Amino acid sequence: MVYGWENTTFTKVKGNWNKKSFDIYGKIPRLAAKLDYSFATKFIAFVFNATGNGTVEIQNFQFIIKNNFVVNHGYFKLYKVGLTTQVSRGIFDLTNTNSDNTDLAIVVNQLLNESWQEIWPEVKPIFENLLRENFVQMANNMLSSVTYEDLFLPEDTVMDNLK
Repeated sequence: MVYGWENTTFTKVKGNWNKKSFDIYGKIPRLAAKLDYSFATKFIAFVFNATGNGTVEIQNFQFIIKNNFVVNHGYFKLYKVGLTTQVSRGIFDLTNTNSDNTDLAIVVNQLLNESWQEIWPEVKPIFENLLRENFVQMANNMLSSVTYEDLFLPEDTVMDNLK
């Protein structure tokens, strides 16, 4: 589950209606996801395996969502979504890593957060996939209740009449 969508600011939308595609540019100050994880690593002479649940938070999240759409039975539906992201900071909370040794869990969290830039390339594809799935689900849920024709004003609409 992803939290923070409500703080999204869309900075630009570019559309190519002939190719049935549009791009959405935006930013979110803080975005967090709850996740299940499993990882194995070696630190000095210790092998460390862990599974559990935790959170990943990213700050100053900027994105470009490239969408392709179809008009299906009069409704707008996304079918192909590409996502490009950039973040300023990643924060990991995997405190449920080792219930037998909470001190070790704290040290692992500190290590992850101090070296988040080295870890982020491995986490990024998983996080982007989660975001992509959430975005498509939310967008298609909203768009399924509004017909394609209702998304746009008729060509002869005078903007002054809408004020």
